[in-house]
Amino acid sequence: MSPATKAALESNIPKHCLYLITNKRTFLAIFGVYLMTSTGGTEQAIGVTVFVGSLVGFLLEVPSGFIADTIGHKKALVLARVALLLSTAMYLIGGNLFFFILGSIFLSIGQAFTSGTGIALMHETLTALGRDHEYTKIIGRIRGIGFAIPAMITMTLPFLVTIHLKAPFVVALIIDLIGLFVALSYVTPPVHRNIEELHSTNIKPIIHEVKNFKVLRYILFMAISNGAIGAVMSFSDAYQSFLNIPIIYYGVFWGIGQLLVAFFLFFSHYLKELFTFHQFLLFRLITIVGIFSLLTLITLPWAVVVLFIIVVINHRAFGEILNHHLLQIIKDSPYKATILSIRALFSIMVTGVSALCIGIMIKHFGFQIAFGVYTILTGIVLGGWLLWIHRNTTRLGYSSRPRIE
Repeated sequence: MSPATKAALESNIPKHCLYLITNKRTFLAIFGVYLMTSTGGTEQAIGVTVFVGSLVGFLLEVPSGFIADTIGHKKALVLARVALLLSTAMYLIGGNLFFFILGSIFLSIGQAFTSGTGIALMHETLTALGRDHEYTKIIGRIRGIGFAIPAMITMTLPFLVTIHLKAPFVVALIIDLIGLFVALSYVTPPVHRNIEELHSTNIKPIIHEVKNFKVLRYILFMAISNGAIGAVMSFSDAYQSFLNIPIIYYGVFWGIGQLLVAFFLFFSHYLKELFTFHQFLLFRLITIVGIFSLLTLITLPWAVVVLFIIVVINHRAFGEILNHHLLQIIKDSPYKATILSIRALFSIMVTGVSALCIGIMIKHFGFQIAFGVYTILTGIVLGGWLLWIHRNTTRLGYSSRPRIE
């Protein structure tokens, strides 16, 4: 590899850091309240919006991963940025549930083309540079920065909403434009691809690939846990509003959570060495059920805020460690983005259906009962699935680096 090529590839690392910064939806801290204020809707409207977006994401997730593997990860990320830009524009227009649903659809399209694709691009970049063994360390740090800076932007929400409730969306639109330019500047790693083979591939060989790597058991557990967290977090600002927490503080709370995520991501490569893959799965089960249970039992405003912050840390910071474990298993597959998209596919499905059901339960029974019922169901499903993984994973055991059977 020539010095010029190496330098060009290394430029992908700071570019991806900037991409991750622009990828964060800094307005999510007030999105539910903004939707209900703008449309005059209820918590059920939030559930419907999330469900429709999730349905679109469900239909596009695997095809988007396959398209990304076929046309190239850079082009897929450019498409993602265009969709995210349109999504923010729809939210900015607002005023009618139709625009929020349309924005949710574009958001799902953007996330579908982003999920797995950015991870695959950076893994291929580091592999080409001979630094793939540093994945958790490098990605953990740039993702940490990717959370820290948006956290600071999110903390400006109290100031922005005093100007106008739409002001955070104007800022987000400008950030999305920057993200589009960053995506266009990526350098494609010199990875061998049999394009004709990829074009002629149907879903059966990909399913066989997943089966061959024996990774579906982990994909489903991670998808269900991620989806459950996403569903509950969809109602975080609505619940804070219910508890009479002033909206001007939402951005501060969200920002604190993102800063803590950045801190843990910076040291994620150390955490990865402390626990095995299966131990991290057990940790996720315990923390999800525990936090959801406390949300059901506690109504003190400050305690609820702390619990939501812990949920974000668990989801964002420790999720990257699970991603690296997954990549270690499928590192030799040419369908990385597609396989990762399968995980996101199930996660979107869980988020959409769960958010719709939680929204309906909140409308008829209130937050506590809705969270309580969902906690019980989540604990039963995740607990049963992890037990099945343990009983049916003989040779893999509790290895920190799972072997292929």
